[in-house]
Amino acid sequence: MLLYLKNNSSDVNLTSIMNKDAYPFTWMWERTVENGGKYVLLAWSVLISWCTYLIVSVVELVAWVFYIFGEYSFARFWFSTIGYWGSIVAYFVGPLFAVIYFGATLGGNTNAFPGAWTLWLFIGGFALWIVHGLLHIFFVPAFLAYIDAQPVKACECDILPVKPVSDDASDIEKLAFKEDTIARANLCIIQCPVAIKDKCPIYRSRGSLSAEEYDVACAEIERVKGTVAEGAEATEASLEDASTDTDAVDEDSENAEEAGW
Repeated sequence: MLLYLKNNSSDVNLTSIMNKDAYPFTWMWERTVENGGKYVLLAWSVLISWCTYLIVSVVELVAWVFYIFGEYSFARFWFSTIGYWGSIVAYFVGPLFAVIYFGATLGGNTNAFPGAWTLWLFIGGFALWIVHGLLHIFFVPAFLAYIDAQPVKACECDILPVKPVSDDASDIEKLAFKEDTIARANLCIIQCPVAIKDKCPIYRSRGSLSAEEYDVACAEIERVKGTVAEGAEATEASLEDASTDTDAVDEDSENAEEAGW
């Protein structure tokens, strides 16, 4: 796609419509729309192959980099949709145009330029299509299953918390604090919606809580839950450390008794 093959070293270079030397990347654009041109199908073969590999493989590489750094959603989407079907279906189209050009325009004759280049485009293209297609068919399902088995990262609201006000603050300051807290809670719920299995335990009876007050109360419960969970983990870790220290002391005592101390 970036280079071309001559049949013989004495063949003329690849040229544009203006008869200037050109590379396939620039040559293909004008040759695809050349009226009555003899390279139209070949140019379409090069253009389609270039575009499909750019859209499928290059973006798939970017998705893989995201995956390496722990961002699975983009990789899962791309490998399961555009990457998968692009490798199986789209990669077939470019070489197909080269085959049509080989039969319809060259008449199966490879003795003159661009016969060797055409053979390379459809033989190499079909070989890559088979390899990429098989790789996606056999490995993508397992790759997706691995991603789905990873623990889901807990969503954390990255909006800065509202600065609390003191007890002797004015009514205006307290009202502003309440409004800011409600606004932050609403934004946090949009960013991190509460899952169905983690529904807010507060029953909102008619007239007792407004929708905004209900959201604030639920967001506060979630925050307290997180704080309690962190405290429980810290307590458990402290107990484990204390247990380890006790076991070490008992072992030292046993060793001392055995030594007759």
